[in-house]
Amino acid sequence: MFTMYKWRWLLYESAIYELPADPEIVAQNVRSGRNFSSMLHNLGNQYGKYLAISTDALVDRVFYTKRILGKHVVMFYVIENRFEVIYEETRGAVAESMAFDWQNQNLYWTESILKRIMVCDVTNLHCSVAYQSSSNAPKNIAMHVTKRLLFYSIHKSRKSKIVVSDMAGKNPRVLHRYPDISVVTGITVDYDNDRLYWCETKDVKSSNLDGTNITLHYHNITSDLMGIATYRSFIYVIDNGHSASAPYYLRMLRWMSNTTTPNNTEGIGNYRFHENTPNTITIYRKYAEHSDTGLNTTLGSCESMPQCDHICLPRINATRECVCAFGFHKSNDVHCVLKPLIGTEALLIANHGKIFQLPINQSSYNISIVDIVKGNETDVSAMAVDMGSDTLYWHDIKKKIIFRSSLQNTSDAQEIINRFNTVRHMAVDQLTGNLYFTNSIQINVYNPYKQITKQIIHIGTMPEEVFGISEFTIDARNGYLYWLEGDYDFKGWRMKTDGSNLRRVLPNLNITGVKGIAISYKRNSVVIFIEDYSSADILEYSLDSLNETNPQPIYIHKIKSFTDYANTPLSRMVVLGDIVYFHANENYIQQFNLTMGINNERQFGPILLSSYVESLTLYSKEFYNQYIKPLSNPCGRNLTNKCFEFCFNVNNRAVCRCEEVSRNELTDSCIDNTRRTSRQDILVICLILECFIRFFYSDNPPIPVGECPLDREIQLQTCQHNASYRWTSVTWTDDYTPTDRLLTTQPSQFSPVNLIPGIHEFKFTATDEDRNTGVCSYTVTVLNSNPATCNISKFDEIASSALKRTSMLCDNGRAHFNVSCKSPELNVTFGSFHERELTVVCIFESWTPPNFQDMDCHYTLVTTKSALSASEPATTGTATTSAPKTLTSSTTALNIVGPMKSSSQSEGLSGGAKAGIVIGVVLLLIALVIGVMYLLQNPEYRPSLIRIFWKQHEPDAIDMQPQPLHDN
Repeated sequence: MFTMYKWRWLLYESAIYELPADPEIVAQNVRSGRNFSSMLHNLGNQYGKYLAISTDALVDRVFYTKRILGKHVVMFYVIENRFEVIYEETRGAVAESMAFDWQNQNLYWTESILKRIMVCDVTNLHCSVAYQSSSNAPKNIAMHVTKRLLFYSIHKSRKSKIVVSDMAGKNPRVLHRYPDISVVTGITVDYDNDRLYWCETKDVKSSNLDGTNITLHYHNITSDLMGIATYRSFIYVIDNGHSASAPYYLRMLRWMSNTTTPNNTEGIGNYRFHENTPNTITIYRKYAEHSDTGLNTTLGSCESMPQCDHICLPRINATRECVCAFGFHKSNDVHCVLKPLIGTEALLIANHGKIFQLPINQSSYNISIVDIVKGNETDVSAMAVDMGSDTLYWHDIKKKIIFRSSLQNTSDAQEIINRFNTVRHMAVDQLTGNLYFTNSIQINVYNPYKQITKQIIHIGTMPEEVFGISEFTIDARNGYLYWLEGDYDFKGWRMKTDGSNLRRVLPNLNITGVKGIAISYKRNSVVIFIEDYSSADILEYSLDSLNETNPQPIYIHKIKSFTDYANTPLSRMVVLGDIVYFHANENYIQQFNLTMGINNERQFGPILLSSYVESLTLYSKEFYNQYIKPLSNPCGRNLTNKCFEFCFNVNNRAVCRCEEVSRNELTDSCIDNTRRTSRQDILVICLILECFIRFFYSDNPPIPVGECPLDREIQLQTCQHNASYRWTSVTWTDDYTPTDRLLTTQPSQFSPVNLIPGIHEFKFTATDEDRNTGVCSYTVTVLNSNPATCNISKFDEIASSALKRTSMLCDNGRAHFNVSCKSPELNVTFGSFHERELTVVCIFESWTPPNFQDMDCHYTLVTTKSALSASEPATTGTATTSAPKTLTSSTTALNIVGPMKSSSQSEGLSGGAKAGIVIGVVLLLIALVIGVMYLLQNPEYRPSLIRIFWKQHEPDAIDMQPQPLHDN
């Protein structure tokens, strides 16, 4: 007989167990040592854990949520042992606490990360948001079904509270708040006594349903309580605190009577788990209220007519509220309808496995689901829109299929490509209509008119410096594919739409990761979103600058509030004109205006269903008509274009490619062993002739135009740590493949590059259409400075003993030392040079000046770092009274490094005489100023002043004589 009086708790990891609900039975089994628990469900070999649990005793089922790679809410039937997914969250938030409304078949759960309470009709699997907050994060949830009351706790330090509302999340009212309660870790309703029970980390408390009569049932300073349930007159809690006598977790189930208080400890018991750590608990029991299952047809009942299309939520005031699943819109209070696809401009958002549309140029933010596939099995990982044909493409990661449909009838989907496990990005060449899709190692293209697929590149066949594909976009106007490589080693690549002319266009940046790339034709720029630990920038490069060797961003836009995005970084980005639309860890789209500077990002559109956006794309007819439609399309958009299979726009001309490698150069036709059934005779002859030629004349690898550079060596000078080297690109030629179709690579370092001592390889490659690769490689060896050059010990060996020197110094990458006399009264003399100090510089591996033996010390009148003119010999010995000598700088002749001192000096006067003259002149000027000021203050002395100090004031006179040459 299946017992209905059980309680169950959910273990933090591994499994769900069930035990008898009566604590007396538990106590007897504990004393006898019998194993009285049984495993209800486990994860098997999957790595993950369970998080929340609830039960439905009427239909005999258990609801729970588990985390295995993604996050899931699963419905489990106990008797039938059958599983069914109700709601699946691939990334982001997860259900933390659950409660079930058995009357209306609605399952509620909290998602504190997204600050909301979700509700799902488990019969038809319609899910929506019952409560959404911008600041409060609901953590635990419980309900009183028959009284239509929903209880939830707000988890916030020093601001915790317990709130009650109706079951539609309306009319909320705070029952308890801090400091009456602390952090609530579990909440439940006692139907037998109409009381609300909750546990905090150290306490178990209860109150009436209206918040009155608060009672403390249990308190223990060593406890760490989480999860609470009631059964008849007993309270059950999980305790994972530390023992007071030993440093280990208790892992304990505690029970107590609902009459227990800290002063009355009777009726308390416990059961300890020795291996696993319990996480939460729930009761599996048919209450008395469950027996009343008859239909209630009164006004306000969910069974009354007309019934809600999707979800019915009962209200406290004997009414109900019909709610539509996310993306649908309510019509006539009970019906849920889909809005038609936006006609001109919209963002298409792949969120929670489905596709939603968000209008751009509308005042109200109305988001609707795009009805791409019927049912609940859609899991969209990437999508793209062809604005020229109004075609929507998407990849379903569950089915591993790429679909397409018309935007006017999205429910009529067609499978176009099978067996593609992973697609990270999709983009349409808006000019030709070709669809590109990528994963981390390859780029593929699909021709929608011929319905064929071709691989453009594969990382496994690329040079060593190419490691992966992180972000991807298309420049349809100029015929380029752009893609970014990897995290922590950011690189940007560009190639033609057919895969030729691969070139690195963006430098290495030491950043955490790249999160998006898009093209703005209005700004003629490529926009890149990067993140670096706690900050984020939008880098903007001119499209023209990407043809340069080392392009620099024209703008760096700071995202000031990026610290909020640190845990879940930006996932997708598109650009329209000056506006960047992007998604970070918030559950809504944000926009950033590139013309308004930092801190201008703001929410765009309503709250999304999931906190992770799998794909974001733009649909804009205005954009297409302005920037794409006026262009000349060399390929055309139909089956009759000039190419037999693939046609690409390369340099504004049609370039034909085959689905396979083999191709006829003369007729632009392709060899296909499976699809072609008829050929013209002349075409067959040409193909045979080509095979004959290729049999006798093999296709050689591309070769450089001219000679490949030779190996070379660079000798560092003394004090040099690296050498600047400038390399030039290699031009290639091939015997079959045109030059503009060769797939070329070049060194990753931008020219010029600074090379440290060692051997550096510079490698250039070119691959033709038959996958023959030519290589041009040479090395540059940088040698350390020769210890024998500019040897300072040479000075010590041959210089005069009266001289002394400093140690070798390095300024601006040049070695030098200073020479002076040991006696401070003597100057260094060298030819016409007579200074207190001489600087000797290492130039071209030798010292300048080189003749150390010609240096000596003498007493001279020269005290500066300038040298006497070569035409006038220095005066040595005692001081003389000869005329001052003409002084000229000897920096050029002797390469003296350093600032030159003033060359002015006065000969014939001692320092004391000069000081006396200066003091006398200053005192005379002071006396003159005092006398003038005294005379100005006494009017009787003014006439005696010299005219230069005083001018008699006379009125101004204006000559008003007529001028005959003027009209007026």
